[in-house]
Amino acid sequence: MFSFFFKHIFKHFSRSIAIVFSIFFVFLVGIFGIYAYQNVQAVIKHFSYLGNNPNRLTISADTNILNIFSKEEGLPEEKIQEIEQDENLENVQIFRLVQIPVSAKFWFFSFALESDIPVFSVTDSALENKKNIIPVGMSRTMVDLYNTQFAGSSKFFPQMSAEFLLGQKIEFTFGKSKIFNSTNNIATPITGTLSAINNDFPGFGIVLPESIVKQKLEEISFSLGAPYKIVAYMKNPGLRDTIIKNHPGLNIRFSMDDIKKTEEKIMIAGLILWGIGSFLAGMFIVFFCFLLFGYFRERKNYFQMISLFGLKSYKSYILTIGEPLFFSIFGILFGIFVSIFFMQNIHPKLIQIIQEKWIFLNHISLSVWEILIFGIIVFVSFFILIFILDWKIRKKYEK
Repeated sequence: MFSFFFKHIFKHFSRSIAIVFSIFFVFLVGIFGIYAYQNVQAVIKHFSYLGNNPNRLTISADTNILNIFSKEEGLPEEKIQEIEQDENLENVQIFRLVQIPVSAKFWFFSFALESDIPVFSVTDSALENKKNIIPVGMSRTMVDLYNTQFAGSSKFFPQMSAEFLLGQKIEFTFGKSKIFNSTNNIATPITGTLSAINNDFPGFGIVLPESIVKQKLEEISFSLGAPYKIVAYMKNPGLRDTIIKNHPGLNIRFSMDDIKKTEEKIMIAGLILWGIGSFLAGMFIVFFCFLLFGYFRERKNYFQMISLFGLKSYKSYILTIGEPLFFSIFGILFGIFVSIFFMQNIHPKLIQIIQEKWIFLNHISLSVWEILIFGIIVFVSFFILIFILDWKIRKKYEK
């Protein structure tokens, strides 16, 4: 029986190849659809800079970006006190822009890069303060901006991940400007260590503890201006309306709104990928069914014989569905091999190219076990489809 079975496969070799590849492409559409969705989801979440804490909120004055350079603009001190004393809020972080030039010197590998940079002060508790170390903070937005706009433009500007930057030394000189070549009335330089990269910090600039900033400004008879932004955390999400009511006239942005928008983007991306994947997989499944019907038509005599003699053994099923099941197994195994090869060999190189040319992201690769489990699901689905068609044809000839 098996010799007959394999002879029939090679007799209709072109159709056999077509069936195998239709199953193979259905598998690839599914596995790479999952791969694409997970990575699109990771990219959307990466660029949702406000993070995923629903209790987070940002408070700012109704003013434009240019006005934050004025000491008279920003959040009034009485509002700051109200926010700090609000029992519904915790981990309150107050940000103030340093309104004089600050020069920052970075050391990368064997060379130093010095440039003017916006510096913000923040409540000391927002930065982990280790002994004999001045902590420095930076937003992930700034890291992404460097990697997308500057990295790669010269051999002196390599791609740098957040992990690489943490622990780097930065020297600050308050009152000094490299752009305007100003060196009058400058404070003693200080050296800090980059210890935190998170989304609470301003999108463009460097963050230093407020006590350190005040100390440096006092050296040159200067003072901090009004706060322009506060980041705080609600004790629970149900306090949203209470906080809005307690602080009228302030621009309050809740991270829970941004989380909902992110979830909507992910859902839309998922629906688009699902639609494209379903269309492509549907085409190959229809093609598979078309070939399968042709195969069953050729098995007409076998179905009549099975019906006439009442054959119910497994051998009767080998005669009718053995060949399609063999094609299913072969096509899925081929798909599993290609998928594992891609994830283990091509995926890492692809990510390396993306990181060199664009940005550092947490790209997701499917594991061998995930691919094998998906292969089992696809096989069971095709087995059910083939068995149902076989059962319907058997019923037809029984009548």
